[in-house]
Amino acid sequence: MTLYLSLVFALLVFEIAKLQYAFKILFIILNRTYVLILDLLTAEEKLEEIKRQTATQSKDYRKSADNESQLKKEIEKLSKQLEEEKKKSHDFDILKKQAVQQSDEYMRLSERYNELEKVVGNHTNEDKKSV
Repeated sequence: MTLYLSLVFALLVFEIAKLQYAFKILFIILNRTYVLILDLLTAEEKLEEIKRQTATQSKDYRKSADNESQLKKEIEKLSKQLEEEKKKSHDFDILKKQAVQQSDEYMRLSERYNELEKVVGNHTNEDKKSV
């Protein structure tokens, strides 16, 4: 009977050892699964953050692209206005030169007219004296 008890006891110890080994393996598996789940959750959080950043950057990019196109249109518009103003300025300069030339010519003709008036006036006075 003691032999029988010893054998049963040995079997129980062996079974317990197997169970302990199985629990250790199960613990390792569960621990690794837990770590993998944590890594997965962390990766998913990072993915969501990256998606939000990408969406924000996409919106910002669209805004900046729209803003850039508006600025290009504004530049084109202002360039055209500048060209028109240059033409107007050039035309105004030509007009000023013409005005100065006409004024100078008017003054020259006025002076010539006055000289001729004096000459004609002197001849008329001399004709009146001789009569």
